[in-house]
Amino acid sequence: MLSGKGKTNLKGVDFQSGIKLVLPNKSELETSVVGINWSNGDLIVSDAEKLEVPKGTEVWLVESKS
Repeated sequence: MLSGKGKTNLKGVDFQSGIKLVLPNKSELETSVVGINWSNGDLIVSDAEKLEVPKGTEVWLVESKS
């Protein structure tokens, strides 16, 4: 789960949206949203149990190519 605490703008994010995580060391990971807690901005991502997302990670919406 990615916490929405701090600067959160969920505009355009929906179930199964593709997102890109840019970690503080500038490495990038792509995953998708499998759930959203709209009350606090938490995103549940498909690889949550495998990801170690450090504080300071940026979350970017991946635009669909359709």
